[in-house]
Amino acid sequence: DQRLREGLERRIREVVVERDLRFLEEGIRRYRVRYGTLPAALDELVTGGIIVSVPDDPLGGRYQMNPSDGTVTSPGLQERLKVYRH
Repeated sequence: DQRLREGLERRIREVVVERDLRFLEEGIRRYRVRYGTLPAALDELVTGGIIVSVPDDPLGGRYQMNPSDGTVTSPGLQERLKVYRH
């Protein structure tokens, strides 16, 4: 059914966003260790040699970094996914 398919496709994009957010936040942590400060923008992770490129947000828009604490958000994601580990 089409509604189920659209819901599953949306969920897959949300999982990709969560993976990207964790990747970018780890890059910010590594940047801070290397340079002693948070980057002013996500692009500095690339110019600083931490990552090759900032991933595209599959929900549209661009990932945004909070410069005061280094957290990253997606304008298309209302709530971060919870990840459980065994």
